[in-house]
Amino acid sequence: MSSEQLGSGVNILKGDLAASFDILSGSAASYQDLGIARRFGGAAAAYSLRDVGAMNGRVVKVRREQDTTPVDFSAGAIASGGIEQFAIGQSVLDKYNNAAYFPAGNADYFSTSNIDLTGAFTITTSFIFTGDETMNELTLFFGNAGKDVINFTNYGQFRFRRDTDNKYINLDTDIKKNTLHTLVVTRDSSDVVSISIDGVTQSNTVTEAGTYQINRLGFRNRGTIFDININGVAAYTGDGADASNWTDTIGSNDATKVGSPVAFTGQGISAFVDTWYDQSGNGNNLTQSTTALQPKIIKEGSLLDTGINFNGTSHYLESTSTLGVTDTFGSFIVHKPDNSDDTAILFDGRDSTNDGFRIMQRAEGAGNYRLHINSTLINSADGSVSTSETLLTSIQSSTAATLFKNSTLQATDADSAISVTSTFRIAANNVTLGTYFDGTIDEIIMFASDKTSDRTDIENDINNHYNIY
Repeated sequence: MSSEQLGSGVNILKGDLAASFDILSGSAASYQDLGIARRFGGAAAAYSLRDVGAMNGRVVKVRREQDTTPVDFSAGAIASGGIEQFAIGQSVLDKYNNAAYFPAGNADYFSTSNIDLTGAFTITTSFIFTGDETMNELTLFFGNAGKDVINFTNYGQFRFRRDTDNKYINLDTDIKKNTLHTLVVTRDSSDVVSISIDGVTQSNTVTEAGTYQINRLGFRNRGTIFDININGVAAYTGDGADASNWTDTIGSNDATKVGSPVAFTGQGISAFVDTWYDQSGNGNNLTQSTTALQPKIIKEGSLLDTGINFNGTSHYLESTSTLGVTDTFGSFIVHKPDNSDDTAILFDGRDSTNDGFRIMQRAEGAGNYRLHINSTLINSADGSVSTSETLLTSIQSSTAATLFKNSTLQATDADSAISVTSTFRIAANNVTLGTYFDGTIDEIIMFASDKTSDRTDIENDINNHYNIY
């Protein structure tokens, strides 16, 4: 929020609400700027990760992969790193660029000479899994030509396999994706194998005798492993993706890099948008309750710079209202396509008879933007869609419909009477689900009135924040 000093000449409709004028000091008292969503007569709906409503309220509800309960965040909490702390956690963030990432499969790992363990032994390691819940992505140690394996078959079951003899330990409490865990595997003098996870000894054990061999670290692992100690005869900090990070710190069994393990920066870690809150004060929230269809706010371990990412195949959000759209409106959309060649819908409020309006990018020719108002089509003039961040403005007054790109007029046509009776979808077709948008949407400000006279001021406010053009 900004605090401004005001004098006279206050425009009430634009939210320039002054306090009383102090005749002794010759100045007005300060006030809190209402924000773009509540200035200019007030928006019908406003979506952003910045505080466009200047209410310091919630702007987004986020779901992380470790559980199913989403949490609300304000713009301030996002700016201060609250979403990263919630979705990733400091213990995982601390391993960024301080561990190796293994992309699963058989090509990328660290190889050692054979480490043979007989009789009683103890193996300790820490790990973070970021892949699917499958044993081919949850492997920790591998040897004996694949006959000896220590891994998890899923988040609730541990497997100790020696010479193709599979033994399973069902966990008392499941491990979690995107979470730092520490595992201790112990075989005693009676060949009883037990495990502890994060200091908690699991109640189940198995019995397995014979020589156990290890010669691959990170093989068939999607995520990272580090702080490895193999029975006090070999140890690896694993604090990076170079061979120097995998020297044996207590013995002479240095590991060799195979393939291309890279620095761990949260690959595979995501967080998803359950609700994008309307900051206009009208309660026109955008929601998606189906987890598989939720767009991302954290992608590959990083918070998206300013917006929400849609995958172009299934992600979308939708409203439960018409957003108050009438025959006159003004919409302002900030977005950044990941694929400029797609035909994709950004914002769709048309019903089954195609009444209403929508904004889309097209893959025809060099590509361009199109505003649909009922059956009227208004195409952008410069014919370009790029992967740069773009501000699209569409306005319908009582006489004309116009389309602007980065504050430059693209096309104009006669106004067309509309009556939106359906709800709205973001990043997908509202009539027949499909034509998904692939990229990031940063902000949508929707006014249910003609914003021709205020267009430049609104665009300047948006551009001053995003620095688009």
